[in-house]
Amino acid sequence: MELNTEISLNTSTSNKSPNFDKAVENFLGNYVWRAVHALMDHPQFEASPFWISKNLAITVEEAAESLEGLVILGLAQRTDKGFVPKQIQFIIPEQEMDMETRMLRHSDFSQQIMNRLSPEKKAFFKQAVSASNKKVFDEFYEKLCVLIKDFRETSEREHKDGLYCFTATGVDIMEKDNSAGGAQ
Repeated sequence: MELNTEISLNTSTSNKSPNFDKAVENFLGNYVWRAVHALMDHPQFEASPFWISKNLAITVEEAAESLEGLVILGLAQRTDKGFVPKQIQFIIPEQEMDMETRMLRHSDFSQQIMNRLSPEKKAFFKQAVSASNKKVFDEFYEKLCVLIKDFRETSEREHKDGLYCFTATGVDIMEKDNSAGGAQ
């Protein structure tokens, strides 16, 4: 399924309901909601919380809550055949979030993904530490953003055999940080 429309999860819109705001928070901070949304694009998808829970190794309650939340966000709709995707692509409003909130959400999301690693699963992981400079670091980040976009666009055109998730983090560990736990 390919829907070329985009939806913005705009957290600053004042006329949205408290349920919408809570759904945005859950979508951005819980990989399960995003995984359920992505799973809706899988050719074997069944709009059943039981099927979703079995295939994502989550509880039926988590699957049902995610489906209901996706409806609130306008990313899915309920039909007589169950839930179907309404929007596949979306824009996460990172520019509307302060850096601390963005880091917390990324950290939570990354940890949730790392908790899913096991020797039996298709996975990759790679680490690197290099002496470098800000210009090279920024150029690498831009290339990574292009690579992620390419991954998503290529995935839309190709046969789907799984639900793949990854996260990336980069930081200058020598840069001074006044927060707790940072370099002093």
